[in-house]
Amino acid sequence: MAVADNEMSLHLRIRDQIQEGIVTGRIRPDENGILPSQTWFAEEMGVGITTISRAVKELEKTGLVESRKRKGLILKDIPFNNSSFVRNAADMLHFGVAFQGFANISHTRNPRLIAGIESYAREANVALHMSSFPGFDSEMDIVEDLQFNTYEKHKVDGMLLLSSVSLSSYVRLQSNGIPFVMFGFSPDLQTVCHCPDAVTSMFLVMKSLLARGCRKIALFVGNYGTLDAYGNIAVYRNELGRYDIGFDPEYISDERYDSDAAIAFVQNLLDAGKQIDAIVGYDDILAAKIAKHLSSTGRSDIIIGGFGNYEDYADYVQVTIDYRYADIGYSAAKMLADMARGIKPERTKHYYDVELIERYK
Repeated sequence: MAVADNEMSLHLRIRDQIQEGIVTGRIRPDENGILPSQTWFAEEMGVGITTISRAVKELEKTGLVESRKRKGLILKDIPFNNSSFVRNAADMLHFGVAFQGFANISHTRNPRLIAGIESYAREANVALHMSSFPGFDSEMDIVEDLQFNTYEKHKVDGMLLLSSVSLSSYVRLQSNGIPFVMFGFSPDLQTVCHCPDAVTSMFLVMKSLLARGCRKIALFVGNYGTLDAYGNIAVYRNELGRYDIGFDPEYISDERYDSDAAIAFVQNLLDAGKQIDAIVGYDDILAAKIAKHLSSTGRSDIIIGGFGNYEDYADYVQVTIDYRYADIGYSAAKMLADMARGIKPERTKHYYDVELIERYK
């Protein structure tokens, strides 16, 4: 009896995998709406033809496909989010969505970007193929090769790069004629970028802190060597100058993003007897870690500023920036659809308005 139960669960799991593949666009019909053969499914999924046959019979009950003699498996409707709206698979665009790591995804911008991308995909008949890659290391190119082999196999019409990839991957996309959109500014690449206005973000945070009466403001830039870092430091100095506050380089750390380095930077200032009214971190995550450290040492009087407006850290960050990532994701996906259809964007760099969030008590 246990064997029968296992067989039953296997063919139902295969049914679900095939259905998911069809809905997401990973499994595509030909121009006549005919899906791959049962033999292809058996080889692709590593199971027997009997299991595939049982899975297909279950799949037919959903109304998604129909098995016809001498033709094979015919795709009928593609449901999107339980909608009864019937979509034509032949007209569907297929986008790859690549980002770095699933770990701690709820604490990053990616869920908001993906929400916006998915919103457009539902409206515009776009199938999304999402995958992640690990952090940057010596094997990065190898990992990306595996990824992009997968995307090329499924013949995606465009790529949405939520995280940076290696230069060789950018070149590979361009050489294969695959349009793509990035979500960060790269001065070395002539690529289409959609990102929030970093300069305005820093200006709003500094303006808020200075209006609150803060004069000794420490800044952990966290992205050494980038244009955003130079821009943030320039805005920081400029806003201090508006209040006739002298610039002290010891109050700035432009080390790379690292919470231990940020905490050490702040603690060294305090140990040196420096007055600190406020601290601005690279983002809410790092800012919250600084706040927790300060609280553990009895310094809860220092105002904490960050960027990102992540709800998990609202209790630690008093002033932050909402980047409206869902809107950015939607607009970027819409532009990529135009690019996939041969419409060239008027410009490559697209910056979006941001919103200041204040939680002063």
